[in-house]
Amino acid sequence: MKFRVLVELRGIPSRAWSSAAAWAALGDHYACPEPTPATVARTDLRRFHAVTWGTHPDLIPNVSFLQIPEHRDPNAGAELFLRPDS
Repeated sequence: MKFRVLVELRGIPSRAWSSAAAWAALGDHYACPEPTPATVARTDLRRFHAVTWGTHPDLIPNVSFLQIPEHRDPNAGAELFLRPDS
């Protein structure tokens, strides 16, 4: 690892902000992303900033797709259906 870079990731929901999500977005050429203090404090929820070591800045992908599962409501599908009184 030769380069230490600051990367900015956009479009990641704040509930999914983690080093693992940044690592998945950056790919195999970068390792151990660390969120910046401003990201940890969540001062700007539009951007996730991380500092990471990598082989070359040109290998940072411009676009990356992550699969982030939505929280599921445990009560969904458990509605109470009553027959109308006849």
